[in-house]
Amino acid sequence: MAVVVVLYLLWPKTGPVVAPPRGGVTIVDSFYPATPKFTDDAVSYLKLQGVKVNVYTGKNVTVDFYKKLPSYSSSILVLRVHSGTRNITGTPTYLFTTELYNPTDHWYEQFSQLVMAGKTFSGDPNEKPVFTVAPQFISMCEGTFQDTIVILSSCYGLSTLDLASEFIRKGAKAFISWDERVSLFHTDKATTLLLRLLIENKMTVGEAVANVMNSIGPDPDYKSELRYYPAAAGAARVNL
Repeated sequence: MAVVVVLYLLWPKTGPVVAPPRGGVTIVDSFYPATPKFTDDAVSYLKLQGVKVNVYTGKNVTVDFYKKLPSYSSSILVLRVHSGTRNITGTPTYLFTTELYNPTDHWYEQFSQLVMAGKTFSGDPNEKPVFTVAPQFISMCEGTFQDTIVILSSCYGLSTLDLASEFIRKGAKAFISWDERVSLFHTDKATTLLLRLLIENKMTVGEAVANVMNSIGPDPDYKSELRYYPAAAGAARVNL
C-alpha cells in the first residue's frame, strides 16, 4: 500500500459546510459490505443508549467525502477504514478511500501530493489501487471538528504522530488508534468495548484505553497497542 509525502496547496471550496451536530456518534465503515456485524451491533447498542448515530459505508468513503469529514462528525467519530504506510519506519499514515484510483481524477490533490494511489496488504495480485489521503489532507478539510474524539479503528494510526496531530489541529480533542498493524477482528472487539466504556461507563479517554488494553490486550499477531494522543486527552470525556 503505498504512499509518499507531501507538498500541498489549497483546493477550491466545494460549497457551504453544515456545522457538526452536537452529541452523537458517527461511524465511517468502508469494510461494511463484507463485514457488517461491527457497525450493525454498534448502531443497535447506541440506539438502546439513546445516542444519535450516523453511518457512512462502502462507496460513500471517497476523496470528496473526506474533504467534508468534519461536517459529518459528532462527539465520537469512528473510522473503520483501511490505513497504512509505505512499510518504512517513521513514514506517515494514510487513510484509504474505497474510490478506485485514476491518474486523471483529483488532479489538483494529486499534484499537491495530498492524495496517492494505495493498496492493502492483502497480497491479491488482482487488487486494484484506490485513492488514499495524506495527513495534511485533514488540515485542508472544510470546517472543523467540535471537540470530537476520533477513533481510528485500523492499522498504524499512532505509529507516528503525523495523522493524529492533523486531527487535533483541526479541532478534535482526542485521537485513539493502534501503533502498529492490527487485525480487523481484534480492533472490532477493542472498539466495541471502548465505545461502551466511554459512553455507558463514562470513563475518561485514558481510563477507557487502559481498560481495553487490560481486558483485550495487544493484537496477538502484530503486538500493536491501543494508544491515544495528545497526553492531555487522557482526561477527556465524551460530551453526548
